[in-house]
Amino acid sequence: MDRSSVGSRPGAWPERYRPNLDVTVEVSYVESFRDPAGDKEYALAHYVRGMNTIFALVGKTNRGVFNAAVEFGRIVIGVEVDQAPLTLRIS
Repeated sequence: MDRSSVGSRPGAWPERYRPNLDVTVEVSYVESFRDPAGDKEYALAHYVRGMNTIFALVGKTNRGVFNAAVEFGRIVIGVEVDQAPLTLRIS
């Protein structure tokens, strides 16, 4: 996770690719790789604090993050597998 979030940090990209340097990056770790409900709680907490986008890294728990994104009308980026079908089932 630490290496994955580096590219989101200000200064990590050349100037011409920096559309917004006023970015806040928060990192949360879930206690289990198979806890969508717990992951949803982390995501909801981030959205309540004003986060616009979540970059979710744990495939099986991402369902909780996607549920939170649909609930708040926000963006989530999933990795590891194609998760587009997951959003279709949720919405």
